[in-house]
Amino acid sequence: MRALDADFLRWMLSDGAGAMFLSAVKRKDGLSLKVGWVELVSYAGVLEICICGGGMKRADGRWFSNLAEKGNTGSAAIFIILEELFHSGRLQPGQNLLGFIPESGRFSHGFAWLTLEA
Repeated sequence: MRALDADFLRWMLSDGAGAMFLSAVKRKDGLSLKVGWVELVSYAGVLEICICGGGMKRADGRWFSNLAEKGNTGSAAIFIILEELFHSGRLQPGQNLLGFIPESGRFSHGFAWLTLEA
């Protein structure tokens, strides 16, 4: 196996896997998330390998991030951050959430549009 192939497998497989229970029935108490859409994009085979960090400017107060506290948690990140956000007291029915889930090698990106419902 070539060194690049071994590194590629390490980068792509290091994120592990995650899962979430979905139901067509809303919760009887508390907030529920309605999934509007989910989009997965992969640039594997299109772009050069890039395993270097980059900052992203964002408007304070409108973004929720736990990267500084939790670090890179791989594919579990979206589940960890949703759990934290649900218990933050910042959510209200009718709000929309745009989830952006980058894969650490920047080959794949996931987006999800979620709406909070009472």
